[in-house]
Amino acid sequence: MKKTFLFTLLALLVLTLALTACGNSTPATTENTASGDTTPSSAAGSDTAGVTTTAPVTENPVLNTAYDNPEQYVKLPEFSSIEVSMAPIQKDVDTYLAQVLGALGREDYKTLDRGVAAILGDKANIHYTGRAKDSSVKLSENTLKGMTNADDTAGYDLVLGSGSFIPGFEEQLVGAKVGDTVTVDVTFPENYHSQELCGVAVLFEVKINSLSRATVGEKNVLALLVTYALKEGEAASDLAKFMEGHEATLDLRDASAKFDEYFDAQAVRAALLGKSTFGKATVDLTLPLEAAKKFGYETELTLTATITVEQIVYYPEELRDDDIDYYTGGEYKTVKAFTEYVTNHYKSTYAYEAISKAATYTVNKTVYNILYTGYYDAKVNSMIGDISKMTEEELAEKYTDEIKKTADEFAKSNATAEYNDRMLLSYLANKVNFVLTDEIYQKELDEMYNYYMANYYYQMIMSGIDSKESFESYFGKDSLETEFISSNVIEKLPDLVSYVD
Repeated sequence: MKKTFLFTLLALLVLTLALTACGNSTPATTENTASGDTTPSSAAGSDTAGVTTTAPVTENPVLNTAYDNPEQYVKLPEFSSIEVSMAPIQKDVDTYLAQVLGALGREDYKTLDRGVAAILGDKANIHYTGRAKDSSVKLSENTLKGMTNADDTAGYDLVLGSGSFIPGFEEQLVGAKVGDTVTVDVTFPENYHSQELCGVAVLFEVKINSLSRATVGEKNVLALLVTYALKEGEAASDLAKFMEGHEATLDLRDASAKFDEYFDAQAVRAALLGKSTFGKATVDLTLPLEAAKKFGYETELTLTATITVEQIVYYPEELRDDDIDYYTGGEYKTVKAFTEYVTNHYKSTYAYEAISKAATYTVNKTVYNILYTGYYDAKVNSMIGDISKMTEEELAEKYTDEIKKTADEFAKSNATAEYNDRMLLSYLANKVNFVLTDEIYQKELDEMYNYYMANYYYQMIMSGIDSKESFESYFGKDSLETEFISSNVIEKLPDLVSYVD
């Protein structure tokens, strides 16, 4: 489903609202609703909506056919007269594409020449073969096989100093050059997961196939591990204790950013340029008076910060086709195709907003009252608890005028929003000739269920969702139908309205 990877949070919001709106599966889509003069006046107030324990609104048979003849209740001008400005659409598209670009960070390693010696932080592509140091120690064939990757044509990429291999292994490759074979002498830990190797001394013959290094540049983003020491004998102060070993991040693309919320990033930038992974920099920093006061000081403080570079990430300056192919899981192969998709989404969104504002509604009081009562009852229940378990005396005590007023305002707002949205969606569905057939419903349901189980598995399981049937039951078929109609109809709206610069 093309909408999933891009607009997941929107879909999740819609489904969350579906759970909270009426204590049932009817969504309160207040965000896409026309307001002002087009909002119908209340057809039911707190004086007419009694607190009941009626079944959820969606089970009311009247609602099954409530939106079958939307032309009776929705009036719109000629669609061609509804104009939508492209300026905010283009701004949103540019913002979203920038967010995509920001999500494409990757480790910034560049290949080193053959004569350059490896340092901590370099990435070494290696082949290795291990054997017991003591020839009298006999290791099994499977263990020996597990200690070699000599037959792996791709080799193994190992960041020196990362702690990926057993203690002492990576450090012994420091100083090696491309083409070298290094004998690494290590002893497996006593608590190693393979009992056969616990405490065993081993020799590895390690071939260096290639070396690469990440270096801090103007456009890199860093994950930093920072330690601080106060000058002038203040090292034991509360401030030093607070900042000791404090982790921070710094975006070198934005020199105006505050380093760790307290310090100007400019000095840090200058100290870090040219450093490699695990490299260290020392820089003098000033804690401004306003920040120093938070720690009980009456003057600004000068600190010396020792900064260790933990990771260097590169962000491409512009989107490329292979970036989009990776980001969308192959669904879009080019920047052009993806940009058209994103643009059409925002055109659809703004078109619906413009159509909503242009619409006027006639209230079907029967339908509106059903919606109102559902929202009213749900709000009362959420504020005072399960009223079905209360005595008349308890209910009389808790069901105050303030409760009635709050529930009335909530019910009016949400019932109006849902009435308008669903009536308008039905009207537009007829306009674009869309019918939610069972085949389309099942296809959309399959895709949404698979997507949410793949991306929110634990949340789903914790909510008791472990099958497509339980997913449908949890969110409610009525809510899902509305969501599927909405997504399919709204994406067709750009063909109806006029777009202007």
